[in-house]
Amino acid sequence: MDASKKFLETNDIIPFLSFGDGEAHTVTIFKDKEDQMENTQGDKAGEMIDGVSYLVEEGGVKKSFFTASVTLIGKLSEKKAGDIVTIQQTKTKGSKGFRTGYTVEDGEVKIEKAKEGEQEKSLKESVGENPNF
Repeated sequence: MDASKKFLETNDIIPFLSFGDGEAHTVTIFKDKEDQMENTQGDKAGEMIDGVSYLVEEGGVKKSFFTASVTLIGKLSEKKAGDIVTIQQTKTKGSKGFRTGYTVEDGEVKIEKAKEGEQEKSLKESVGENPNF
């Protein structure tokens, strides 16, 4: 799908990463920011949800994801830009339906022992100055 990839690049669109597939996703974390997203489901459809958006790289492709999960935000708050982590969404059946959780495992740090200022420069080169994030 080369035309699709070119369209995304030309229009500076970052693909969205979803954990709903239940697969483990190994990503390099670059940036996070407080954000909001519109709820599109259930009784609260149309309301805004507070959370955090993340800019990551998976398999050499820049992607973003949003979460309002306090558990996931808490685990990722302990990480630094450049850290590699594997994130997997888990679902457990309970008496009131399914409960969603996340596992976050450490990976290798992509940028090791960079001199002060080099890590930030390297991250900017890798992430770029995307106005959509």
